[in-house]
Amino acid sequence: MNKAHEKLVAYIKTHPEETYSSIALLLGTTTPTITRIAQQAGLPSRGSKRITIADVDRLTSNRNE
Repeated sequence: MNKAHEKLVAYIKTHPEETYSSIALLLGTTTPTITRIAQQAGLPSRGSKRITIADVDRLTSNRNE
């Protein structure tokens, strides 16, 4: 891991409220790049909430109201 990656990992650790996609946008790179660097450093994923059937059902019920 190079110095830039080490600094990025330190940033990710100290900013848990930031998503990988928002960090990627700030750096002008892709989310998979940030995710790969984080995974190499042993950081857990910051995946977004998984969509469930209940979530989708709310979409259709909200449209009918």
